[in-house]
Amino acid sequence: MLITTVTDNFDRADSNPMTGNWSPFFGTTNDGQIVTNKVRGTTITGSSRLYYDAGTFSDNQFAQLTFTTYIAGGQILGIALRVSLTEVTYYLARCNNTNTTIERILVGALTTLASTSTLFVAGDVMRFEVDGSSLTLYQNNSLLLSASDTTIASGRPGFRIGPVVA
Repeated sequence: MLITTVTDNFDRADSNPMTGNWSPFFGTTNDGQIVTNKVRGTTITGSSRLYYDAGTFSDNQFAQLTFTTYIAGGQILGIALRVSLTEVTYYLARCNNTNTTIERILVGALTTLASTSTLFVAGDVMRFEVDGSSLTLYQNNSLLLSASDTTIASGRPGFRIGPVVA
């Protein structure tokens, strides 16, 4: 079944590991958790990488999230698209406390495709789109970054979050 729209507001009981249609990326064991209807990482040292594991997705994808807090030192929050189920490969739009980037992670090797010092703050909406070779990142419906890449052709949507700041 081809999925055209998936939403998850994480409005459910606290859980660790996270419940619902979310699974850890290939080769990772660090699941996320839900605490008071919000997603967060589970450890101080690692980051959680989860993909949506129900249905089949088009190669052209978008996902968006709303920041509910600011990004503190060392933390990251990002949207992953075209996540591989067989190797550590995906596109990532992510923000930390110093910059925002569009990245390609190919068999574990990271390449930054675009970067800006503009940051996301509480209340901002991040939307990441991959359409053919076009990768675009929006902040509150305004274009923030774009890049072109043909390396990763298909996969699933997901996210990356962490580490937890003690």
